[in-house]
Amino acid sequence: MLLAKAALVSSKRPMMEVAEIAGYGSVSAFSTAFSRVTGLSPTVYSQLAAS
Repeated sequence: MLLAKAALVSSKRPMMEVAEIAGYGSVSAFSTAFSRVTGLSPTVYSQLAAS
């Protein structure tokens, strides 16, 4: 998840690419796991990091 967080903050990569970086084969599985770990969806996390 650390790699995914860094990718979400540092670039505008497509969500599928971020999911692959984190080792997930689908955006859905990645989003579920990311939300469980951080308490935020990947989209919300990247929006908060951008502001």
